[in-house]
Amino acid sequence: MYGVVTTGSNCNNLCFLGAEVKPEVSFTPSWRKIFTKETVTLTCNVASTAQGHQGYSWYKDGSQRNTKHSRSYIIKTAHVSDSGNYQCETTSSVMSDAVRLDVTYGWVILQVPYSVIEGDSLALRCHAWGDFSVKDTTFYKDSEIIQFSASEFLYLVPSVNMDTGGTYKCVTSLPQDLSSDNYTDEGFVSVQELFSSPEINVRQYPMIEEGGMTIRCNTTLNPRRANTKLEFAFYKNTRTVQGFGISSEYQVNSTGLQHAGDYTCEVKTSTNTVKKKSPVLKVQIHGTHKLQNIIRLTLSAGITVTALCVLFHHVKEENITSPGGSG
Repeated sequence: MYGVVTTGSNCNNLCFLGAEVKPEVSFTPSWRKIFTKETVTLTCNVASTAQGHQGYSWYKDGSQRNTKHSRSYIIKTAHVSDSGNYQCETTSSVMSDAVRLDVTYGWVILQVPYSVIEGDSLALRCHAWGDFSVKDTTFYKDSEIIQFSASEFLYLVPSVNMDTGGTYKCVTSLPQDLSSDNYTDEGFVSVQELFSSPEINVRQYPMIEEGGMTIRCNTTLNPRRANTKLEFAFYKNTRTVQGFGISSEYQVNSTGLQHAGDYTCEVKTSTNTVKKKSPVLKVQIHGTHKLQNIIRLTLSAGITVTALCVLFHHVKEENITSPGGSG
């Protein structure tokens, strides 16, 4: 699990769990499925400020590998036995989350990255073994055709969103193959949020005329993109009251009744690749004169009730002690 990293924090591919640091494992190439005899490099990613004179340890399925404490773990000629869950740690970190690598043999595989984050580009490859090539390739997402090409073996998404995630499949044939068989493989694409859906709140409530008002727009960045620059905007009744900027707060020094309304905020990346809007926050402004009248009425009502209680108690005592009373 990631530690909570809010906007403005600096993670640099590190996740902080109390005082501990968690690195991440990445693949080069980024595919999580490869053929036998292919090469892949696994890298233990830590912040640049923490890389100097680090010792690295690598683990496969919980067992330590002899890698001479290198930051990179290279599999030059992959075998099926190299399939497994890989983790790394440094002399100053906890162990990373496990990352799965699958090594297989066959004719065709669909290669997908281990995971992508909102706003990233995505490439899926319908990949043939060895020197073979594919033709007449059809890509599917959740059983629906999304692309067909006589020669193209890649499916590209320039900027992914949460709806991009799902099960993908490629169906293709091999021009070198004398049979008419089609070859099929599938893989699952996992998409992580770049930042959480924003929440809007007001610092103090209820609001009164001539009082100050601060509305905040809160979100949490994915630790893998903790250096992403975010911009914030605020709206009242769908009209912009503060355009996009680096401040996550909208402030009014002296509120008036005209400041009441439905407020929302919006968060986006500086590159406009990801944008999210908060739910509505209803803000009411109480007039100071009205509030004072409410207080007076409340006090008056309290005094009246007290007086009636005293009078009732006095009358009851008189009835009890009088000669005509029921004593």
